[in-house]
Amino acid sequence: MEFVSRDDWHKEIGLLLADIQDSRSGDGDGDDGDAIVIPRVAKDKLSAVYGPWDGGEIPSLKIEDYEEPPDIASALDAGFSEISTASLEDFRKQIRSFLDSKCRYWPIVGTVKIRGPFKALECGAKLVDLPGINDPNAAREHVTRTYLKQSQFVWIIFNIKRVLTKDVSNLMQSDDFVRQIVMDGRENALTFVGTASDDIDVDSAWEEFGVDEDCPIAELAVARNEAVRKEITAQVTDIAERLARNADSPDRAEGLRDAFLSFKICTVSARDYLALSKLAKNRPSFDDIDHTEIEQLRQHMIHICSAYGVEAQANTHHARISKVLDEIRAEISRGLAALDQKRDMSAKNRKELGGAISRLSSFLDRDLDDHKERFAQELTSGHDLLNERIKRATERGQRELDHVIGFWQRMHWATLRAVARRGGVFNSPTSGQHDFAADVSKPILDGITFAWTDFFGDRLTRSLDDWSSKLVSVAKRYGLDVLKEIGSLNLGDETSIRSDFKSIVDTTEKVVHELVGQMQTEMSKRIGEVRRTLYEQIPEQVAANMKPAFLAAAEESGTGMKQRMLDRIAKHANRVSRDMFNDIEEHIGEGVRSLTNRLVNTYGDMRDAVRRHVAIPVDHLMSTEDVSAEELEGRRSAYESVAAAIAEMPMVEIRRRRDPSMVVTSEESA
Repeated sequence: MEFVSRDDWHKEIGLLLADIQDSRSGDGDGDDGDAIVIPRVAKDKLSAVYGPWDGGEIPSLKIEDYEEPPDIASALDAGFSEISTASLEDFRKQIRSFLDSKCRYWPIVGTVKIRGPFKALECGAKLVDLPGINDPNAAREHVTRTYLKQSQFVWIIFNIKRVLTKDVSNLMQSDDFVRQIVMDGRENALTFVGTASDDIDVDSAWEEFGVDEDCPIAELAVARNEAVRKEITAQVTDIAERLARNADSPDRAEGLRDAFLSFKICTVSARDYLALSKLAKNRPSFDDIDHTEIEQLRQHMIHICSAYGVEAQANTHHARISKVLDEIRAEISRGLAALDQKRDMSAKNRKELGGAISRLSSFLDRDLDDHKERFAQELTSGHDLLNERIKRATERGQRELDHVIGFWQRMHWATLRAVARRGGVFNSPTSGQHDFAADVSKPILDGITFAWTDFFGDRLTRSLDDWSSKLVSVAKRYGLDVLKEIGSLNLGDETSIRSDFKSIVDTTEKVVHELVGQMQTEMSKRIGEVRRTLYEQIPEQVAANMKPAFLAAAEESGTGMKQRMLDRIAKHANRVSRDMFNDIEEHIGEGVRSLTNRLVNTYGDMRDAVRRHVAIPVDHLMSTEDVSAEELEGRRSAYESVAAAIAEMPMVEIRRRRDPSMVVTSEESA
């Protein structure tokens, strides 16, 4: 259990107490906006940590009047706590005090991390249960948003009787969440899980879902689950089309909708699964464990994690080991062939071949350099198109600034001051999340959503694939051209030079292909990292520029304070808007430029590596080193010894760990 820091805890309580004071104040000129409703939140947290009070009223609005109980003080001092037990029942009892809102620790808990012999997680997956995106605690809110950003997959859980709850529906329909999923390239990363699928009102379900009155409950569940799937599909379709309209790209709506609709839906009953598995004593509604869909959900998780878990990482390491072994084998083959070639190729043959190889090497260098230059030009062209779209988006953001400020005008004065106190971000229990930086950034982010996807998803990926493949093709053609020149020499019928060199060319081609593939994977990973993080600088830049105005507005008090707060914020926003939006263009432009420069440099490294590898067999072939027969035999013996050692090397079988005490997370497997 990781606890929030004492400074963060005191800061949160201080803000809540200030909000309570505002709620008791008569300031605000009879504001008719949504009033701030904080006292219940603060009361729940303070009473949980410091104990209930007589009469139920908060005794003081000064944080220094609250004395920390010994156990709370110890938790805040330590920063974390650990428990471990072999008994699941005992573990449940101990962990409850840190998770249950009826217990005292929950207000100061940041995260709880649980490890155990969980068979479903043998694939290396880590499940993170998030508290939601409207948590008043800033530390927990940050944890939630960080995991939403970092997680490869997002599961949206809802009670099947209510389809999507209000919080989940708001999350799904929030421009920020959907835009983030699209700009990160994770449109197909969503899974919807409807819980309590066994909870069916039999009396009304047959009519609602169009089934016979006397049909089995399993058939009712199937009909209801199908209705839920249609409802979610309709909502997701609407979300995709709305985002496409906001981005002025109606032509992209169909593609986005198709990507979103690749999601998985599972309708599960944990209650019946436990009963049918003899792990609980309750009477199940279903008579077939498959109807609970728990196993289907587990298999879905294993499937989507297969490219990221323990086995996938083991396969990656084995592939790298195999690449090293292939290079060693290639060098052995080249070395052995070179020994034979010294015997079979005359000085005249070598001289004739040298002239041809010199010409071929010039063509090789020309083609490799040309590919690098054209790769760089293609990236620059894509960058220019993205810059133009970003410029248009920032201009749109500046035009809509007055509209955004008008939206803030409708807030209750106490909510507005709560937002200002927190630097522009506040989660209200009544009116939801307020994020002024996100409001200002929204027109910009909406405007570049599909340009961002086109550049990072389509253009960069396609360019990297195309030009990496061309490097492999050039290397292959060079080897075949050299082989053709060898064939034109008068070497006699008994020479093995041609067949040996053909084998070496094939081996070298394989090594080059694996080398390019590995470097391409590394470049793709870097593209993904920049894609997911760079656009976040837009609201960060806005927040940094607006911070002085928020701090000044928070100090306002007395009658008419709301208008003065708005005037301060609006005046500052208009004054810095040009520089603020120019800074956004510059930051994003520099980030993309840095990425493309790095990609071009890495492509240059890839080009050099290809050139080096294809030259090795030719260098062996053209070697004029004068070596005695005895030394040649010694070298042959050494090569053959290494080859024999590699042939005897046992290849470890890659298999999933079955020992329940050895369940690992992805960090451990790395």
